[in-house]
Amino acid sequence: MTCDASSCTATPLIAFCEFDPDKMRKKCAFMFWNHTRYLILTITTLCLTSLTSNSLILNFTVICMGNDDGGLPSLNSSADTSEINSTAINERNQNSPSTAAKGLLFSAIAVGALIGTYPVIYLSDKIGIRYTMIVFGSISAISTLLGPLFASIGLWPLIFIRFLEGVGVSASFPIRGSVTAQWSTLEDNGIFISILSCNLQFGPLFTMPVSSAFCTSKYGWEASFYLHGIITILFLMIFFIAYCDDPVDHPCVSAKEVAAIEAGKNGAKVNKNMTVPYRAMLKTPSVWAIFVCAVGCTFAFQLLYQYGPIYMNKVTFNSYV
Repeated sequence: MTCDASSCTATPLIAFCEFDPDKMRKKCAFMFWNHTRYLILTITTLCLTSLTSNSLILNFTVICMGNDDGGLPSLNSSADTSEINSTAINERNQNSPSTAAKGLLFSAIAVGALIGTYPVIYLSDKIGIRYTMIVFGSISAISTLLGPLFASIGLWPLIFIRFLEGVGVSASFPIRGSVTAQWSTLEDNGIFISILSCNLQFGPLFTMPVSSAFCTSKYGWEASFYLHGIITILFLMIFFIAYCDDPVDHPCVSAKEVAAIEAGKNGAKVNKNMTVPYRAMLKTPSVWAIFVCAVGCTFAFQLLYQYGPIYMNKVTFNSYV
């Protein structure tokens, strides 16, 4: 199969490739030891992590949005710690978003993710995962960069930004499945889907300490939005350069690796006209069991990610220090 316009002809990787006249396609001089699929796995995980991170920034920065200095007051001064904590909390309560406003800001992510689900599926079918990631990743990156500006305008503009970040997050689940189906060997299916799902852990692992550092720095909480947006754009650029929807079309995938990826898959192509058996799925107990587990897991994660920073900010541990 040749590299066509829908897959790889625009891929800048061709700058590092040499032309193979026998196969009439671009070939990379370096094949990543016949493990290019793991490079794709890493890059995709980084992109998905950035989408998750962008949706989590406000969960921490909402604490320090009411502070003029962009951060929490220092607890290392000689003044009484409890007095400083009390004063800081009172100041934040006067200027930071109300409880109702925080609820709207947090739920906007979920609304965006719900509404964005169908467009993700439709676009991935029409233009492929490569361009779908770029579209939804760009929405997430641009909305994140505009976060501080829209926050200065008012609550509803910021809610709109959060909605767009949720739309970006909606691409995560379909992309995980598609990348695993296209790039993983049958033996590595579990590894691929597990690592791609780690964006749910990698996102908070990066965003929470970074947002905390900016809240207490001279740059202010706004810098956290800018940094996340820039990182997202960089990851998307790398993804666009390195990714192909079909391993067969990738210039850096050897024939040996293609054979390993396609082994056991029988080369079967999905019939796009096939009707999805929704009724049968809804009657299957195992489907409901997975659904219940996923809902419970999501409740636990969201409770920690959304309200964990606020809870820790309100609770003092002076009696243990």
